[in-house]
Amino acid sequence: MRTSVNVSDDLLNQVMRESRAKTITQAIREALMAYLDLRRRKKLIQSFGSFGKWSPDIRKMRRSRDLG
Repeated sequence: MRTSVNVSDDLLNQVMRESRAKTITQAIREALMAYLDLRRRKKLIQSFGSFGKWSPDIRKMRRSRDLG
């Protein structure tokens, strides 16, 4: 899909340098894919919830492992 966007030259140059992209299209594609990957990871982490104030009892965990 063709589209026109306004992106600062400095930002685009940084992305191209970091991604080692040879073309502007490749740099933008990689940046968009990285953004989507980051969002998906955040959603995955949120879906697992948090452990809050979880404090493991190592001795108890070892005993239950040895019994099983």
